[in-house]
Amino acid sequence: GYRDGVSRILLDDCDLMINVARLRPDPRFGMCGAVANLLACLPPEDRAAALQDATQLANAPAQPVVRVKAKLHILDACQPNYDFGPLDMPPYWDCGRLLFSRDPVALDCAGAAILEAKRQEVKGAPWPLDAQPDYLQIADSQYRLGHSDPDRFLVVESDMESK
Repeated sequence: GYRDGVSRILLDDCDLMINVARLRPDPRFGMCGAVANLLACLPPEDRAAALQDATQLANAPAQPVVRVKAKLHILDACQPNYDFGPLDMPPYWDCGRLLFSRDPVALDCAGAAILEAKRQEVKGAPWPLDAQPDYLQIADSQYRLGHSDPDRFLVVESDMESK
């Protein structure tokens, strides 16, 4: 159930939350990632409203209890789709990455850049996402949930394969 517009599990049973999302394009608002994944914390009617209006996608992570308890965001980019279709069917590729951040906005911006680079590689020409994930700038400027400017975050890559 829900209380005060947020999941009771998050309110009553969790000390912290690790948000795990799968990277994928979305025709409504550009891409799904860490910010959109937090909609699961909201009641179904609020979630549906946010999915219809991308400017509301940052409402979930902006909830005070979500903001305080969401300590780590993980974006699964192991085999992301680069175009629309079922999650377990092509067009996807073996990207082989897991992205981690305490900043869900920066994480999604990095994910969007990965998607756009792959899409350009596939087409051999620029192939932007059908809708730009403008909600990330709103999450940054209006809600102050993180940074959408790539100059404000640091990307550290590490090869975790055993040798």
